[in-house]
Amino acid sequence: MNSLEPTDRRRWAALGALCTSLVVVTIDNTILNTAIPTLARELRATTVDLQWITNAYTLAFAALLITAGGLGARFGHRRILLTGLTLFALGSAFAALSHTSLQLIGWRTVMGAAAALVMPATLSLVVSMFAPHERGRAIGIWSATAGLGIAIGPVAGGVLLEHFSWGSVFWINVPLVAVVIAATVSLVPSAGGMVKGSFDIPGLLLSAGGLALIVDALTQASLRGWSSPITVLEIVSTTALLAGFVWWELRAPAPMTDVRIFTSRVFSISNAILAATFFALFGVLFTYTQYLQFVRGYGPLVAGVGAVPFALVMAAVASSSDRVVGRLGVRSSIAGGLAVMSVGLLVLSIAAGRYAPFGVLAAIMALVGAGMGWSWLRQQLRRCRRLRPSRLRWQVRSTVS
Repeated sequence: MNSLEPTDRRRWAALGALCTSLVVVTIDNTILNTAIPTLARELRATTVDLQWITNAYTLAFAALLITAGGLGARFGHRRILLTGLTLFALGSAFAALSHTSLQLIGWRTVMGAAAALVMPATLSLVVSMFAPHERGRAIGIWSATAGLGIAIGPVAGGVLLEHFSWGSVFWINVPLVAVVIAATVSLVPSAGGMVKGSFDIPGLLLSAGGLALIVDALTQASLRGWSSPITVLEIVSTTALLAGFVWWELRAPAPMTDVRIFTSRVFSISNAILAATFFALFGVLFTYTQYLQFVRGYGPLVAGVGAVPFALVMAAVASSSDRVVGRLGVRSSIAGGLAVMSVGLLVLSIAAGRYAPFGVLAAIMALVGAGMGWSWLRQQLRRCRRLRPSRLRWQVRSTVS
């Protein structure tokens, strides 16, 4: 299948395949949260090992995300998507077979790089398959799916660890990816690359280097200290590399990313909100599941179930937020969602310190999920509707969420 017409009903089935691809890679961001105590015991992993097992995925993902968008624009987004899914399945299988922490860290790095190929490709394909009047709805579904995949990771990890070994949190990816690849080949249209000319190697090195350094600085600062020489050097180097990236992209004959898109206030603010939401999402899920296991003494399954209210409410609110926007408007809706999320996080920090009952904690997590779902989807739709169509493809390639 080479193309899908705007009236072709198969485009919604293709959207389902793309969203499933997204769920597979986003689940892996958080599925290990409930497995960390088991990994520490089975692999005799130190605290530093556990940090790198978690952070290796994020580091590779963040460092290569812009590059992956450029590769998709050059070689075709479906081809890059299938490549990423295949690498993700292989990385998952070898991760499950790891016998040491170092091996697992290495394969988690491969999985993060593969996930970087998948995420921008799915969004680019969604944009290309739907007409402008349906694009906002399709991207809203894509966005809600990304959040849901992250939120249900701890639940899936808890269920698997209750019945199987720790390797099951990786083995589960293999059959899922096989199904997704089959659906992608049969439903998603193929298309050639849009960009010609030489590949932007300087842009690749500058963006990947800068993003890798800032992620490492943020994740390791708790151990090294924010004022340590290494942390300060990484932050300064990040600033220099990313400034060099912007300078080069404005002058490159075939730039990887049109950085001028960030001159759009709507686009820049929306991305800032999305980044803050992701930051809070990863942080609260990681801390919450560890708190339930290490501090409260619950098993992996109960710790995973503790995140269920968060996931369900987040998905429900995101899918019904149009009615709220109709009454309050876009700006008030986004601000209201962020306010609800902030209140929920504040109350959660107080309740956790006072050893609140499990049901109370679950209810507070539902409140946090409501705020995230409310603000997340709305700012995604606002970003897509307000940008001019001629700039939309650059938005897709520049999204660094």
